[in-house]
Amino acid sequence: MRLFIVDDETIIRKGIISILRQNCAFVEVAGEAANGKAALEAIGAACPDVVVTDIKMPVMDGVELTKRLHTLYPNIRVIVLSGYDDYCFVRLSMKYGAFDYLLKPIDKHEFLSVVRLLQQSELIEQGKIEPNANSLINSAKNYIRKHYANKLTMVQAADYVHLNPSYFSKLFRSKTGVTFTDYLTNVRITQAKQLLLNTDDRICDICLNVGFSDNVTFNRAFRRVVGVSPTDYRNQFSFAEHDGDAD
Repeated sequence: MRLFIVDDETIIRKGIISILRQNCAFVEVAGEAANGKAALEAIGAACPDVVVTDIKMPVMDGVELTKRLHTLYPNIRVIVLSGYDDYCFVRLSMKYGAFDYLLKPIDKHEFLSVVRLLQQSELIEQGKIEPNANSLINSAKNYIRKHYANKLTMVQAADYVHLNPSYFSKLFRSKTGVTFTDYLTNVRITQAKQLLLNTDDRICDICLNVGFSDNVTFNRAFRRVVGVSPTDYRNQFSFAEHDGDAD
């Protein structure tokens, strides 16, 4: 289970990390941030299952963070940390889908109890999912093939099949033999090869049309998958076609 910590006090973040490392071998700390805005910017790539957030923080508070997580990443569970005078904020957080809240200063045993409850809940959900795993992964693959040209992330694909991101990542790899990122890259490169062979589109346009953000990334990925650059691939085909015409 991957857990992300959001609190403007460094000592609190480090304290939570210490508690987890000493008592929860099943928990991996996915990252940390000092406010909600920084957390949102990092969570898409960190792919946590759980976010632990303080209520009162600068820039973006825990209530707004919880609200946005509920909209953007509905499968992420949120644990809210609050002071004794924050009850109205806690109530709002629960309205926006927070799993539970804990009062500061954090009671170690209470915190561990909530974390273990989340782990047990996740294991139960995974047990229910396993019989339908192949169907879910096929749905995810279809989703990738439909949306490969967009800025597609693993979190989006996981949300589409209603799984938490880290479990989806493991399940996808176990069922397909490749990571989500590699599968998405292969789909994009396959489409790029078709465009290189069957159109006169510029390579920089093909790059964008199959979902890559820039030529450098596209060329690197294409060479890694195909063994040659996009230009060489197109030229090889053109040479073979002209050579066949000459015969």
